[in-house]
Amino acid sequence: MSESVPGPFFTTATPTDHVHEEETSNAGYFESLSENDIYLFFEIDNTSEWIKNGKHKRIALQFPDSLLPYSERVTRLIENKIRDSEAPDGVKKTFVLADTSYRSCCVDEVAAAHADCTALVHFGEACHSAPTDKIDVKFVLGNMPTFIDEFGAQLKKVVDQLSSENIIVLMDSCFAHEQNQIVDIIKDIVPPTRHVSCANLPSEKSLKEHRENVYLGREIPSPLRENLPADLIFCGFPNSPLLPVWLLSYPSCVTVTHYNPVEKTIQHERYVYYRSY
Repeated sequence: MSESVPGPFFTTATPTDHVHEEETSNAGYFESLSENDIYLFFEIDNTSEWIKNGKHKRIALQFPDSLLPYSERVTRLIENKIRDSEAPDGVKKTFVLADTSYRSCCVDEVAAAHADCTALVHFGEACHSAPTDKIDVKFVLGNMPTFIDEFGAQLKKVVDQLSSENIIVLMDSCFAHEQNQIVDIIKDIVPPTRHVSCANLPSEKSLKEHRENVYLGREIPSPLRENLPADLIFCGFPNSPLLPVWLLSYPSCVTVTHYNPVEKTIQHERYVYYRSY
């Protein structure tokens, strides 16, 4: 009997192994953000307003390693916007966290406390694995284009290979701002009998009232909670640590269609889950 070999975006590594891959797997895609890209990706205006209108004087800025090269520039842009020369006693100060105690997707309240910060801006993917009741947090997930038209054209090439009644949409967080458009494209292409649902980024209400349904920073769609067979459409980086960990956690995903917005390409593969006893 021939041995099963993982496909190009599957791996035999465990979730623990992916913890170590997380910091470098997508770093190359953030190396050349333009000035306008920086404003959009880091939500400079909204982030500055959140700090400016808040009651906090010392605010921590937490970056994953892949975005750390932009920390100095982002800090300068934010501080220029929140500076209040007419009220020197009310000046707010930001601090970039270094050597955080947790994975970059987790809010590092401990490091923020060491800098006497009472608020924190968390940049990049967020897992929401624990409540952040001790500190005010703003999550800035990032903002990159998915190229909607290209996605539709690529999906049409593999749509006949989708086999399940349920279709689940999963996206790397920096592409999730265009999730509704992606869903609309899918619904236009697949037969109307298919049920399309999303692994949504959690709302504040769902984190407070339904945290048990939140995993890997996503609200788990009902088909996966019920362990129903589903086709997974993933929109994200080619080496995203989210995808393999997701598949290990939800083996009812029988096929995976992986759209890479950076290269505007798509891969479709049948995923077979083997359990060892």
